[in-house]
Amino acid sequence: MHFPDRRLWAGLCRSALAALVLLAGGEALLADPINYEITFSAPPGDSLGVLPSGSFTYDPSVGFSNFLVDWADNTFDITSSANEPALASDPATGCDSAASDPQYGFLLITQSATGCAAQYGWLGIYDAEEFDLDLVLEVEITPTEIAQDEIVAQVTSPAAPSPSFNETIGGSWTVTEESSSTPEPGSVWLMLFGTLAVAAISIFRRRRV
Repeated sequence: MHFPDRRLWAGLCRSALAALVLLAGGEALLADPINYEITFSAPPGDSLGVLPSGSFTYDPSVGFSNFLVDWADNTFDITSSANEPALASDPATGCDSAASDPQYGFLLITQSATGCAAQYGWLGIYDAEEFDLDLVLEVEITPTEIAQDEIVAQVTSPAAPSPSFNETIGGSWTVTEESSSTPEPGSVWLMLFGTLAVAAISIFRRRRV
């Protein structure tokens, strides 16, 4: 009975180890946090100054980080508010997975809550003494009862913008994922196949010499 020689086995083992290392590295890349941009809009003619804009990083296992909103020459950190959204209690919105945690905060930010007739909107107040930003999921329970789950940021005494202005404004927002170089799962498996194929060809050529 013919058994493969030791050099062949050693080559196959090295190839398998390289493939495992490559796969582990690819999976680590796929687990990287994702960066997002949030864009605020308002009905035409409602804005007296400039609209806020922002960005954040989200990792499903950790939550939000670097959630920064720029408005009128000031930058506001609302990371903690996104990680612990305020929930309506009586009455509750009835949305699925409602909890004061980052995962539900992400559903609010991306307007993806289910199980409730959700409407989304933001309200901002900016003046020389206070900055308030409220991202709201609103559910009409009855014609006279409205429940709201919210991501609320309140910052007092911001630096006065130049030129100064006072503004109370609301509207809608959109979230877009920033472009990323993270490979797709299919790309990782393609790299694996390529590594194994090159290793096999190399071993075959050495055996023929």
